[in-house]
Amino acid sequence: MGAVLASPLARADRIYRIGFLVQKAGTWLVDPFTSALRQHGWVAGRTVELEVRLSASPADIDALAKGLVASRADVIVVVGTHMAAAAKRATAKTPIVMYLSGWPVEGGLVQSYARPGGNITGLSTYGGSDKLFAKFLGLLKELVPSLREMAVVWDYVAPMFLEKEVEQGVGELERAAAALGVRSRDLPIHAQADFDQALSTMESAPIQAIFATSGPFNSQPQNLQRLGEVATRRRLPIMCDIAGSTFQNIGTLAYSVSWDEAAMRCASFVDRILRGANPAELPIEQPKNFQLVLHAGRAKRIGLAIPPALLVRADRVIE
Repeated sequence: MGAVLASPLARADRIYRIGFLVQKAGTWLVDPFTSALRQHGWVAGRTVELEVRLSASPADIDALAKGLVASRADVIVVVGTHMAAAAKRATAKTPIVMYLSGWPVEGGLVQSYARPGGNITGLSTYGGSDKLFAKFLGLLKELVPSLREMAVVWDYVAPMFLEKEVEQGVGELERAAAALGVRSRDLPIHAQADFDQALSTMESAPIQAIFATSGPFNSQPQNLQRLGEVATRRRLPIMCDIAGSTFQNIGTLAYSVSWDEAAMRCASFVDRILRGANPAELPIEQPKNFQLVLHAGRAKRIGLAIPPALLVRADRVIE
């Protein structure tokens, strides 16, 4: 039978179906989640069946979400607020757990962090704090002391992402930049043509760094390659808001949620829901651990010396 908001306690005589909706570039998130589930006693192929749906472009997210609902998933795990919004459009009944998200309350996706209501709960990377972007920009300024202007390749955009959420994020970033005397040259990516134009702008703009998000346009393999080529040619470091696909392929610096922690906490939500908890009453959690990750090899290739004080504080340095 399909999942309901307050399902019966887990039974030993059935296999539960977990849907997993993620961008194609984020497939590496599946294994940590599966391992975390195992620590709660849920073993793929024995007590749970994991149905992974990979989004290749923004246009297919709604269809994939509807497909997971049609498959009668007992719970749907989503990576990103845009995935959560698509899943919510597909069902008001099946529990939805956010592996990570942006501003689900500020964006109007749920009622509150303490009591989300409805069928969505999970993790929020940014929500409830206005200090994270100040941290991003402070680290970037430390990496590039001469920073006066940066390009912001921002693909967390409406209508895919929640309009109020987008306003919140862009506003926090701009305020953080202004406080440091840095001009933020915003390059929102609503379509592939916007990305192409952003690359053209960055070829000649008087910028000293790039801030790139990890949404569905920037994460496209061909776009990652092209953005990386521009950054290398112009000797510009790229800072990322999370150590996701953008950072893994072309980033120089990231201050990111701990993926191990995110996987464990996401699995904990799924475990509680499968054992009968109501998602409407499970408070949305926020990360406790962030990691400073530096790619020294890429910094060296563009002739950028990472300050020793930054290296000492790094949780991980990639050569």
